[in-house]
Amino acid sequence: MIIFAAAPPTVPQPTTATPMLFVVITLSSRLPSILRSPKDAVNREARLERAFVDSAAKSIYKRYMRYDLLLLDLDGTLLDYNEGERHALRQVFSNLQLPFDEQLHPRVYRHINNELWNDYEAGHIDREYLRHTRFRRFFGEIGLAPDLIPDPDEFSEHYLSALAASAFLEEGARELLSSLHGRISLAVVSNGFAAVQYPRLEHARIRDYFDVVIVSDEVCCRKPEPAIFDAALRHPALGLEAEPERSRCLMVGDGIHSDMAGAMAYGMDSCWYNPEGLEFPLEQHPTYMVSRLSEVPTCLV
Repeated sequence: MIIFAAAPPTVPQPTTATPMLFVVITLSSRLPSILRSPKDAVNREARLERAFVDSAAKSIYKRYMRYDLLLLDLDGTLLDYNEGERHALRQVFSNLQLPFDEQLHPRVYRHINNELWNDYEAGHIDREYLRHTRFRRFFGEIGLAPDLIPDPDEFSEHYLSALAASAFLEEGARELLSSLHGRISLAVVSNGFAAVQYPRLEHARIRDYFDVVIVSDEVCCRKPEPAIFDAALRHPALGLEAEPERSRCLMVGDGIHSDMAGAMAYGMDSCWYNPEGLEFPLEQHPTYMVSRLSEVPTCLV
């Protein structure tokens, strides 16, 4: 006897867990008698049971699935951007034989980078300004001796190469994608540089889970702009018979404005990934809030 757990089709609250509905599937009576022979049939029966349950699970999941498309942010949601950032900075400093402060340098750079990305997502600056400005400001603030300061643009190129080769998954990311693959259409929607994001997906070995990958500089728009969500919903690689209704799409991300406000303004449901347990600062709250990626499936059914 196999027990498969799936959540019931009830309307969720904007919090976390949903009660579980247990579906009991009895298999032994359905197997041919030849496969129930005492000896070598055991392994074949186990394989058949697993295949049957997997097929049944997909059927049940789709039957009760509230959404046709799950859109996921990349940095800070599936990938640990802070760790990747620290790793890339450390590597470039080492390659250039510069002294690296494990505490100060990542903290200063993160503050500058976050401020510029917020301006970029708000449409106040473009990507080239972001790329050329952040390390000029960074080297102006960390107190490095003038004769040691490298060319900021050259440093930026080295940094982006190092960042593209780093891929640190958030806890539970691979398990989430593996559990949902084949049960719902999956799309990455990322504000980032394609030359960095695609290699990171490959290095993390998660690219094949996704039907669609949308990166802002490839589609000339960015979250929270509606056009980037249009690009995802209308992408032919989704393999859906028609463009999904916005109410049948869920955006999961850690970005308050880029992910949550963008999804809500677009008419999609939203799931805020909030591992630090912060208060949501906007008046309109997302549909769901989760502190762990393992909680996301309870939002889907």
